[in-house]
Parts: sequence; structure tokens; C-alpha cells
Amino acid sequence: MPVEIRGDGVRQTGRVVALLAALSPPALTVPVRVSLPVPPARPLLHAPVRCRIITARHRHALLVPRSALLASSAAARGTVMVAAGGAAVRTAVRLGLETDTEVEVRRGLAEGDLVVAEGGYGLPDRAPIEAVRGAP
Repeated sequence: MPVEIRGDGVRQTGRVVALLAALSPPALTVPVRVSLPVPPARPLLHAPVRCRIITARHRHALLVPRSALLASSAAARGTVMVAAGGAAVRTAVRLGLETDTEVEVRRGLAEGDLVVAEGGYGLPDRAPIEAVRGAP
């Protein structure tokens, strides 16, 4: 699996070559061994780094900011507030892949739908709003 490594001025890609142990329950972590195709400019031994392991990619996925999701107890399901007809409409969505900042929406939204990106928790269903388009 590909992995992106960042930290202390280092930005590099590599591949996961081994899982070294079972899940550590207190920290919910699994040690991995990563192979780097090119040695880093700075030594990484004992340096704190952040690794992002890429388990799958969906091309042309519909993404929303993680902050747009309202809490849901069901796995792979969520709720967002959609601006429609001058109101914030509570809309159920089916979720897919996710990153630290974005979540894929597989069902429930269409390209071009305006979602409340932040602060949706404070809005009751059908609350009057004025939609403002932000940066894509």
C-alpha cells in the first residue's frame, strides 16, 4: 500500500511492506514497516512523522468537508444540511472513503448541491437560510 510521510521538513512517499504487530488497544495503533525508494534528505530515525496510508482511491468522488457531517450512529451513514429553497434541509447521506478533512458521499447528494459546511448542528430542519457559495 502506498504511504505519504510528512514531518520536520520531510515530505516523501513510500510503500507499506509489513505490519509488525497486532492492534495496540490503548493507543489503537499498529506498527508498520515502510520502504522508501529514495533516502530522505534528513534522517528519520526517532523523528516524529505523520504517515497517511492510502488504502483505496475513488476517482471523481463527491466530497464534502468533514465539518459538514452531523453525528450519526450508523456506520457508513450520515446527515448533512443542504441549502434548498431558502432553507437548510436535513438530508441523509451514504458515506464512503474519508480523510482527516473530507468525506466521500456515495448517495444522497448530487454535484452542485450546496451543503452547510460548518455550524449545521445549530440549525433545525427547514430553518430559513441564505446560501452563499464558498470556494470549491
